Amino acid sequence: LKIRLVNGKEPYMGKIEVWHDDRWGEVCDHGWDYKGARVVCRMLGYPDAIRFTFETDFNPSLNQIFMDDVSCRGWEKNLHSCKYRNSRRGNCDHYEDVGVRCNAPTLYNHKVTLI
Repeated sequence: LKIRLVNGKEPYMGKIEVWHDDRWGEVCDHGWDYKGARVVCRMLGYPDAIRFTFETDFNPSLNQIFMDDVSCRGWEKNLHSCKYRNSRRGNCDHYEDVGVRCNAPTLYNHKVTLI
């Protein structure tokens, strides 16, 4: 599963988009919580999530909403390992798209090798 964050002011924040059926789509906020945000941030290489947010913080999208009723435990390696419902015929609108703000990377979070 490929994911990305879009429309954020920094690369570590934005609306979540998932790659499915050769196109990008959104994740609905039904069932979404901090545990899902943690999974997304770690998938993208960030140490953790600071918070999750909804569409009001990012620009609207015309992409299809692919995931609904997402329920993560927080330790999954990817979003597909969480429980979710395919939202193609779902009851979500784009004001329910979800986003995250991940912990920004710092030198402390990365391994540095001197040669």
